[in-house]
Amino acid sequence: MPELPDVDTFRHRFDTTARGHRVEHTSVSDTRILEDVTRQRLAQRLHGQRLDDSRRHGKYLFLRGGDAGWLVLHFGMTGELIYDSDSDDARLVLDLDRDHRLLYTSRRMLGRVGFTEDVDRFVEDHDLGPDAMSDDLDAETFVARIRGRSGMIKSKLMDQSRIAGLGNVYTDEILFQAGVHPRRATDTFDTDELHALHRVMRRVLRVTTDHGADPGEFPRGYLTPRREEGAECPRCDGPIETCSVSGRTSYVCPRCQPAP
Repeated sequence: MPELPDVDTFRHRFDTTARGHRVEHTSVSDTRILEDVTRQRLAQRLHGQRLDDSRRHGKYLFLRGGDAGWLVLHFGMTGELIYDSDSDDARLVLDLDRDHRLLYTSRRMLGRVGFTEDVDRFVEDHDLGPDAMSDDLDAETFVARIRGRSGMIKSKLMDQSRIAGLGNVYTDEILFQAGVHPRRATDTFDTDELHALHRVMRRVLRVTTDHGADPGEFPRGYLTPRREEGAECPRCDGPIETCSVSGRTSYVCPRCQPAP
């Protein structure tokens, strides 16, 4: 599933290609992707509008169509944003001026497209926590959002109402870099440990975003390119194992991340 670094890569792609172009035509191939907007209403809102800004919050990307408001894109499990290319999985196509096109793809139809006049209100209405890379999520706020009811640390990090943007893959990477087992209980962390985890989270997200969310470009010592059971740990060369956390498969090095 596209997570914060992936969606930030899509945002950069938009900013360096389609931003500044005017929407001439909007096509939706399957209305199942639409959330709280009809095909006709979306087309009316976007027609003739210049795509002049972008925002990201967690796993959501917002593209502003002038005074009309913001196109809302959530990428589900397999979504992507493509410029001037074709795809059989295109669910939304924006025909732009000067013969350019912007495509939103969702092969498994798990993504969602909507529209909002106010991004901040959208975030509030969808009960999203602070973005994992925002200044609003400083170390003390991070501690407050992780503490509370007991539970496993990975589950808390992936809870979008606590922190927006982290999913299965990058949570595994953060916990691997921090040397923390994903099943460790949150009430066993002291404040210094949570501050350290916050620093690791910010570093991992910054590095992976800077590398375009491409695991093949990640630094040596990152887990994600070897996220496979039985693969060699990039640190100790021991075998990577799996465990289940809240029904999700987690990849862990039992030597580098001792079980609680």
